[in-house]
Amino acid sequence: MRRVRPILIRRRVQAQRSPRLRMRRVKAPTSQSLRSTMMIRMVVATRKMTKMSK
Repeated sequence: MRRVRPILIRRRVQAQRSPRLRMRRVKAPTSQSLRSTMMIRMVVATRKMTKMSK
């Protein structure tokens, strides 16, 4: 679990930064926006899993 936690934290930080980048880069391709939304959904799922485990 110790090895997995830092990676999850990094993913959370990226998910928080992605919406800001989206606002700045309005001309970004749809593929990147879809990736960011998928990442955010994954982060939410991981948070729920961690809460249940705790």
